[in-house]
Amino acid sequence: MIKATENNALSKIFVKSGVSVLLYILALVMPITAFFLPTYKIRNMLMMKKWEWLAINIVVPASILIMAVILEYGLGIQVSYVKVMGGYFLVFLPIEILYYLFMKSKKTVPVFDRIIITATIISIFIFMYVQYASNDIAFIKQRLEEFYLAEYNISSDALNSVFQMMKNNALYIIYSYVGIVVYLTYYSLRRKEYGEWKISYQWLLFYIIPFLLIRFTDMKNIYLTNIMEMAKISFVVYGIKILYNLIRMKIKIDTVAQILAVIIGVDFPNIMFIVGGLHCFEFIKVKVIKINNGGK
Repeated sequence: MIKATENNALSKIFVKSGVSVLLYILALVMPITAFFLPTYKIRNMLMMKKWEWLAINIVVPASILIMAVILEYGLGIQVSYVKVMGGYFLVFLPIEILYYLFMKSKKTVPVFDRIIITATIISIFIFMYVQYASNDIAFIKQRLEEFYLAEYNISSDALNSVFQMMKNNALYIIYSYVGIVVYLTYYSLRRKEYGEWKISYQWLLFYIIPFLLIRFTDMKNIYLTNIMEMAKISFVVYGIKILYNLIRMKIKIDTVAQILAVIIGVDFPNIMFIVGGLHCFEFIKVKVIKINNGGK
């Protein structure tokens, strides 16, 4: 009986590891599907034992590394290891670990705060890692230049301008992508609670303070601009959630309401930013009313 249980556990580990590897490959080929992997792992591993979770997180990266080595040395296909391995350890595994930590935390953290904290931590680590992975980044840049020059006949000067823009806004760009992955992961796992998601007003300080420094001082630091944009896009997304709640009152089909809210939000991001920023102060008003009524 014990041996059968062990065999069953091992089979479960290999099956889930295999699916995770396939989802990881899909994320590399189609980045928009990246949230499938953390969603699958979190959903299927919450009930697993710690040693099973640990085993899967050893088998999956080991399998990915073996496949990369086979591609390079067996088939002669040049592989960027920073892209192949970095995504798992810098994006997907941290999303999963931080999700578990927030879930088990005794302190209640609003869902949007969890998303922002997770995306910010991962973005900073990726940004720092990119600064030291010059050889692999140069390799990726070279391949992109060759592709766009061959396929679209874009001039080197135009490409250099694009790369410079990406370099100046690297932190914001990384945060935007990681934020989407984390957001869709939470949305997939906690969709039924979506209408109740909250955000803390303190995040507005990360927009207000850099704005004031840039506006009224001589500080023109690109990092301040990146921080401003990171805070802004967070409240734009929250504004879209507020708009979704309003549309949902009239349209009972959840998917339709979500699509309409996203379309309107993308067309009017500044309005969504204001809506999200103003709405986050709602809980302060409620708290004051309770105090004035003796806490009733």
